[in-house]
Amino acid sequence: MVVANSLYTEAHWHKAERDITALRAEFPLATHARLLRQLIKTACIKAGATGAGTTAVSMIPGFGKALGWAVNLAGDAAMTSAIQRDLILRIFALHQRTPSANDNAQML
Repeated sequence: MVVANSLYTEAHWHKAERDITALRAEFPLATHARLLRQLIKTACIKAGATGAGTTAVSMIPGFGKALGWAVNLAGDAAMTSAIQRDLILRIFALHQRTPSANDNAQML
């Protein structure tokens, strides 16, 4: 259930549940802790790739420096917050717990 003023939608939540189902199928014998480490590892790799990609833009000769500032500030913030949101929702799904209004307030 998605609460008002939420950082996520019903689609985000259902995707997180599907991702956890797929992760459990990929690692059927993994412990809860192992699955959690895998979630965190994947999020870190995505965040690192986001940072590398936006930094690469600033290396374009000529206008890359100016474009890099815009892309780095806006792009990194938007992409990183999406990665963090997805990680949080996947952790809730891993623990088979739907985020409550109180949980959502803490995410804001």
